[in-house]
Amino acid sequence: MEKVATTASESTKILKPQGIYKEAAIGSVVQDKSGNIWFGSNGEGIYRYDGKTFTHFTTKDGLDNNIVYSILEDKAGNIWVGTKTGLNRYTPSASFKAGEKAFIQIPIIVNRNNNASFINGVWCMMQDKKGTIWFGTDEGVYCYSGIYFTRFLDNSEVFNKDTLQLKAIFSIFEDKTGKIWFGACMDEGISRFDGKTLTNIIPYNDVRRVNNIMEDKSGNLLFATSFNGICRYEPSSLLEVGGKAFTKNIFMRKQGYQGNVLKDKSGNIWFDDENGLGYYEGKTFKTLTKADGLPNNNLFPILEDKSGNIWFSSVGMGLYRYDGKAYTNFSE
Repeated sequence: MEKVATTASESTKILKPQGIYKEAAIGSVVQDKSGNIWFGSNGEGIYRYDGKTFTHFTTKDGLDNNIVYSILEDKAGNIWVGTKTGLNRYTPSASFKAGEKAFIQIPIIVNRNNNASFINGVWCMMQDKKGTIWFGTDEGVYCYSGIYFTRFLDNSEVFNKDTLQLKAIFSIFEDKTGKIWFGACMDEGISRFDGKTLTNIIPYNDVRRVNNIMEDKSGNLLFATSFNGICRYEPSSLLEVGGKAFTKNIFMRKQGYQGNVLKDKSGNIWFDDENGLGYYEGKTFKTLTKADGLPNNNLFPILEDKSGNIWFSSVGMGLYRYDGKAYTNFSE
């Protein structure tokens, strides 16, 4: 049984926001190899759920900030946490002495400015098939080999065809063919690295802020955006961008905003919709509402766990689990 820092608090429910961020919500989630689920919030730090109890980690436990942007479990079982101001790591195999911090802060150090570290928001993380961990940050994209960090664009072997900066990257995704996709918050839209060349695939004006990237059954890329709904790109299409290869707002939602998109094991797609919860099973689109049993109409899909349950969050640290029949509320 792993030991945790004694400062971390435990409860059977997710607590309502205790700090100044009264609309704090859970946005980043990962289930680790042991089955624990880690929930990152934008103001209330992290909760770890072991199937019975939630353990709450904050700056008191070593996090550099309670505003959490991203969480990743690497192949060695370490938990990485990206926050508004930096990078943190939790090592499950470590033994903690009384009062010792659970998380250690990991400065992103590169070979410039005399190796000085700096405050750098870490928006997203991804470990590729080769084991390299990619970090999308305010200052650019960085890679971690397991020993040291490098700035991706400092690699002389990368042909940066469109002179991209890759700053404020909100999502990084590796597709089935091994290509790496980057979704930006602003300026650069969607870009792709094929192992040699970095290319801007979709310009900023066509997608604007890209919150999440996933791949559907057919190998098409889906992008959850803030202003153009869920967009689709068909890599197999011979048509150029502007034709059928790229389609904005594929579900034709009025508001156009999608904060997240989730594909379950059956290939069904879940996303937040302006009137409730969007659900698409490949042929039929449906908006689920309170009339269909939802706890409320403002749920965000965040995770499908190993048992096939779908987890949802809502503003105010709301947390719900759907087992295919009913919703269980895990928040106060």
